[in-house]
Amino acid sequence: MDRADKMELLHAALRNDNATEFARLLKRFPDCRYDGAGDDYWMSAVAMRGKLWAIELLVARGADVNRPSNSTDSVPSPEGPIVYAANNGHMDVVRYMLDRGAEINHMIEGRVRCQALVGAAIWGHLDVVKLLVERGAAVNAVWAEMTPLDQSELHGRDEVAAYLRSIGWKTAAELGESAS
Repeated sequence: MDRADKMELLHAALRNDNATEFARLLKRFPDCRYDGAGDDYWMSAVAMRGKLWAIELLVARGADVNRPSNSTDSVPSPEGPIVYAANNGHMDVVRYMLDRGAEINHMIEGRVRCQALVGAAIWGHLDVVKLLVERGAAVNAVWAEMTPLDQSELHGRDEVAAYLRSIGWKTAAELGESAS
């Protein structure tokens, strides 16, 4: 059986919420745990889908909530799978990962970035935004000349923008950040 067939079996178990089969297949096909770059494929995949049971299973088997996830970012991306859970509004998964030490603020090219917060703000997941703020998301972190407040306003997430303003967050322009 080739890797594609193995991956399809794993995806089917995940789609069907079959924890027993997913666990059995992961054990049987350890070569399917990571992608070609060595990133933990399944942590990202299950976080994106909000499959808390699968996150718990992977963590119990030694998965690291901070292992960098596969990314198409223009710079090396240290963010872990919590970004995928936050982007998709999976509050229970975000909370679980935070409770197990998931880092949300990262230094990249000398700047602090919080992609989990940016994603939650872009997609309007106010409950996730509030949780990340409570857990220490970088206040007014500017990345690509935008703060999470800029992102929420740009994407029409008025409720998120109002909340961020209510706690004193600013846009990049208000912070004096400008194009170089």
